[in-house]
Amino acid sequence: MKVHVFAATTRGPVQIERITREAAPVSQMCLGRTTSVLPVSPDYDAFVRQPSGVIERALGPFEPGGFRLDASDEIGDGRSWQLSVLVAHALDRAGRLAGPGESAGAILWVTGTVDVDLRVGAVDFVGEKLRATRERFAARAAEGSPPVTLVVPAANLRTPPVTARPASARSWASATPTRSCATWGWSPRPSRPPGRPTARGTSSP
Repeated sequence: MKVHVFAATTRGPVQIERITREAAPVSQMCLGRTTSVLPVSPDYDAFVRQPSGVIERALGPFEPGGFRLDASDEIGDGRSWQLSVLVAHALDRAGRLAGPGESAGAILWVTGTVDVDLRVGAVDFVGEKLRATRERFAARAAEGSPPVTLVVPAANLRTPPVTARPASARSWASATPTRSCATWGWSPRPSRPPGRPTARGTSSP
């Protein structure tokens, strides 16, 4: 089953359209399939690479290089996009990230921060993000698309904006990205916390 992944923003949902591995020194987030590099790219690169980030640690190993992530619209400042990006990377690694126009068995609307130990953190402006998404929910429901699943941090699950979600949506809380990904059929490999280098260059607790 393929899955559409949307990052929740206060301007509306942004689809993560495609992720490719590139022979490049850094990872970048681009607008659609254009040459426009989004301002959030330096933060995305830091989120991807070791030792600062989690993508390479949780989902690697990868060939040398960086990633290009194509997003349907701009993702603004802050870190609430991190959970959606990690879930999208995990699904892409399994060949299950659906692009624009592809049929999908699930639609995920995702918000949440992720730290280096793969703990999901609470986010602000959930109500604003939901209000910016209502028309999209209604349109997809009218087209017969699968229900939209709201993937939110566990700390946000019982807040009024989520409990008052649209009838066409269902909510699901996440304490860890591993649970988020496993629910749709695939899990990132366990993340090993950063440790001190050993004589062979590996890490030890």
